[in-house]
Amino acid sequence: MRSPTWPVLRPVRITLTKLWTFISLPSSSPVIGNEGNTATILGNMGWSYFELGDFEASLDFYGQGAQASVVSGMQGYSAYWFSGVANSYLALHQYTLAEDLAQVTLKRARELRTRKQRQSA
Repeated sequence: MRSPTWPVLRPVRITLTKLWTFISLPSSSPVIGNEGNTATILGNMGWSYFELGDFEASLDFYGQGAQASVVSGMQGYSAYWFSGVANSYLALHQYTLAEDLAQVTLKRARELRTRKQRQSA
């Protein structure tokens, strides 16, 4: 017998597959425009998989979003996506990894805030 949520999950996964095709376009494509958009899409896909309960896929996409954010220079976004990675670790009961990453992410966020404060002073 199928799970009662199966019909709901299938269209969402098809949508995510279509998004992956969109992400695979070259960064020079007028559709994508820059790596920042790619980072955002990857991170949002991580969030979507997290909401679906697929924490392994969530972990992967959040991580890709965080790394793409670092590459594109969007440090604030990378901290946000790394917190998603930590939440995925929590959901997978990998508490030490979750805590360690959350601590590192918090430290990076504080460093970014301090740097921005110095620049605006």
